[in-house]
This record gives sequence, structure tokens and C-alpha cells, in this order.
Amino acid sequence: MDSAPPLRGLDAPHHQLFSAWRQGRFSHAWIFKGPPQIGKMTYALYWARYLLQHTPQDFWAEPSLEPWDHPDLCILSAFEEDRKNPRILAEDVRFIREFLGRTPALGGRQVVVIDGAEFMNAPAAASLLKVLEEPKAGVFFFLVTSNPSRVLETLRSRSQEMAFAPLDAAAFALEMGEVPEASLLFALTQGRLGYMKSLETQGLIALYHQFCGVVASLSEVYTYRDLFFKKESVLSDQVLKDMVWVFLARFLEYRTGLKPLDAFEAAEQPLFQRLEQALPMEALWEHGLLLSELFRDQHALQLDPQHVFLNTFFYLENFMKGRNFHVS
Repeated sequence: MDSAPPLRGLDAPHHQLFSAWRQGRFSHAWIFKGPPQIGKMTYALYWARYLLQHTPQDFWAEPSLEPWDHPDLCILSAFEEDRKNPRILAEDVRFIREFLGRTPALGGRQVVVIDGAEFMNAPAAASLLKVLEEPKAGVFFFLVTSNPSRVLETLRSRSQEMAFAPLDAAAFALEMGEVPEASLLFALTQGRLGYMKSLETQGLIALYHQFCGVVASLSEVYTYRDLFFKKESVLSDQVLKDMVWVFLARFLEYRTGLKPLDAFEAAEQPLFQRLEQALPMEALWEHGLLLSELFRDQHALQLDPQHVFLNTFFYLENFMKGRNFHVS
């Protein structure tokens, strides 16, 4: 019997996949879909290792050989060259075709794992489709995506999809244990443990406290911007957007009486009091909609991310003072 999974929240998809494997219904191509950084890619690598083993072993056992070192495994990542501008091109998929053209080195199977499948451009997706349409025996594909609607429909029709979900609040609290900021961490991560761990070097709580400090006073806004846009930074502007919505959602919890003021972080409390005095409740939704439009226009109009970043804080400054805001 398999040991307990080291990745939390995978019980349901793992049961379905392993049942399909044992019953001979395992597809040659799977699409693992769900929010980013919840363990989809790591889980795909567990399957790659399991499929490439010579003899059946505990699925969750510690590997004697890291899966990416296996000669019969091909990993293609949209994030390898530039995490902030992910892409997969036709020449990348050509490497997969060359890989599959070789005889397996250590057995009868080969495995291809593609991380960020939604970032394949049209020629890359068309090239991969030709491979999926005529699968070789013993070849398995795992396409990992956080946005399956952007994966070519014909690729999806030739694959089976498996949905993954982040931890719910109760499971997250159990995982975190006696951590004072557990509720804030859950709000910031939405139960995505991988997301939290990826930001440990910055410290997600510290980053949010800095965010509150910049909202209180714009004097540090450019220093804070540099944390996100320095070349070596692992932060994306989506992290800021997540914090904005968490901040407003937590203010609503306070404003509507769901939680008392002392239930929130010390950095939040004076801001919530100022916001309560400055902005009537009926105006909150209108202001939130304007902010949502700013974020939407960044993608629709391809606005400069740094411009949107700064405008977000200029908006929040007006928000705190009860003034109208217009995107510049």
C-alpha cells in the first residue's frame, strides 16, 4: 500500500488517477489543470518517475534518482528562460519529437511533461497535436496548466483532464499549525502552499506589511516597486494584485462587522479606520470596479506593468481619502 502523499490536497485526483492506472484506463495524455503553484507540476513528476520505474514501488517513496535526470523523460517548461514572460515555441516542441524518435534508453516507456501548456504558441500547439494524434505505445504526456481555456481545443480533446484544487481553510489551518498569521496567509495564498513556499525568501507576511506601509504613505512606493521589477526578482505584479484584493476583502470583513478591528494585523488597523471614515459603504463597489478595470486594461491594452503598479497605489491613495480616481 502506498504511503501518505507528501503533497497536501491531492487525495481525490490521486485516487482517480491511480484507479485508472490499475484498471487499465490510464490515458496516454493528461492535462493537469488548476490554480498556479498548488503542486500540479510536482505531482506530474511523481507520475513520470513511477511510470519509468523498472519494478513497481511505493508511488510516494523517495526517489533514488531525481526524475529530471532520467534519459527517458523529457521536461519542457514555458518558464525556463523567463518566468515573467513564459512561452513555448515550435522549436521547443521539435525537441520533443526528436526525443520520441529515439529508442527508450532504460525500458519500454517514455514520458513528456510540459509545464505551462497554455503558453504554447499556435505553431507549437499544432506540432504537439501531430504527436498526440498518433501516440506510440509506452509514451505518456502530462500537460500542466493554470489556464486550460488557453490550451488548443484539439489538444484538450485528445487528452483526459484532471482538476486540482488548493487547500480549503480548514486543511490549510491544519497544515500551518499554530501560526498566528494563518488566516492572513490563507487569504494571501488562497490555500496554495506552493505559492507561499515560492515567496519564502521575501516573506509573504512581511511583503503584505510593506504593502500596508506604502498604502499609508507613498514615500516608499518606488522602493517597493523595485522588489517586483528588479531583473532577479521572483515576484510578479500578480502578487501585488492579490494583495490589493485581500486588503479590500479584509476591510469589508471589518466594515460589515464580520470581524472586530483587533482581529486584523496591526499594519491594517489604522488603514481600515481611515478608510471607514473616508469612503461611504455604497461607494466601495464603484471604486473596486474601477480598480478591476485598471487590471483588466493592463492585459487588454498591453499597458506597462510598472505604470499599472504605480497607478494602483495612486488609486489606493485616493481611495483612502475618498476621492475619485481616473486612470492616467
